[in-house]
Amino acid sequence: MTEATQAANSLIFDMAQKFRDRGLPVEVSRDILDRAQELQSKLIESGETAPTVRWNEAAALDELAQTLLKQGDTQAALVAAKSSRSIFRG
Repeated sequence: MTEATQAANSLIFDMAQKFRDRGLPVEVSRDILDRAQELQSKLIESGETAPTVRWNEAAALDELAQTLLKQGDTQAALVAAKSSRSIFRG
């Protein structure tokens, strides 16, 4: 289970970084990132508690927040940033 969760976290982290400056239409990148985040959430909800898994989730959410902010979606960026901060604080 940890490997699957790590893969989902890495997927969001990598895609958020790649989409940020590629000029990809916002709708396309958001759809991909939203689906990856759904996968990440489902895996986390299934009981993953390892500290490195949670740290990677927070890092992925931080990257997502930066990408959403650059795309102009300040509300979604704020939600992702708050989630990331909450995990890092925990």
